[in-house]
Amino acid sequence: MGLDKSGGIGQGDLFFNFTGKSFKEASAAEKLLGVHFAPNDAGNGSLANGLYENVSAKSVTKWNSGHSGFQSYRNSVADKGGTVDFGDLTAAEAQEYLTAFEGGHEDGNHSIQNVIKTGDKVANDGFAFLTEAELAGLDFGSNHVAKAQTFGFKFDASKLPTGQALLTLMHECINDGMAMAVEFEEEPTVGVPEPTSILTLGLMGLGLAGGQLRKKNS
Repeated sequence: MGLDKSGGIGQGDLFFNFTGKSFKEASAAEKLLGVHFAPNDAGNGSLANGLYENVSAKSVTKWNSGHSGFQSYRNSVADKGGTVDFGDLTAAEAQEYLTAFEGGHEDGNHSIQNVIKTGDKVANDGFAFLTEAELAGLDFGSNHVAKAQTFGFKFDASKLPTGQALLTLMHECINDGMAMAVEFEEEPTVGVPEPTSILTLGLMGLGLAGGQLRKKNS
């Protein structure tokens, strides 16, 4: 586990990639969306919590004594007798997705991007942290996760594009991470207007559940 100069490791930012390209290619083109929800070493000053568009990303692993690259992370896990579980991606798929760039691969030298570098804040995104009552409704108790380790947030899903997306979230030191494949769909228009849906993400450490999410028309 890495350790930053403040004595702890924070979460990176949550990224949405709708482009169908690798993470670094989408980042270079400023085509990512990201959610900033926890203090980290992005160096962006007082970056407000919430949803950002036109996002490029960068790595902060070097400042957190983290792994130099994804292969280093895999090797460290293997040396301890384990295997990397990266949610909806295998370890090999995750490494390809996170390192592929312009026909080649960029791994090592602390190049795995895990926080927002630049982006535009989405106005009226509805971002808010979940209350204790909302967290209780997510029924994380079956996983025996301590209350202090459980948190979540929500935002207006209508601010996201429709289509297939790959979500990724990693620690600042990339000692752990997760990917989730999701399809965002518009719901059919109904006779009685319904409130715009709120995308809710409950995070148990880095536990994310895959699936299909629908966006409601207001």
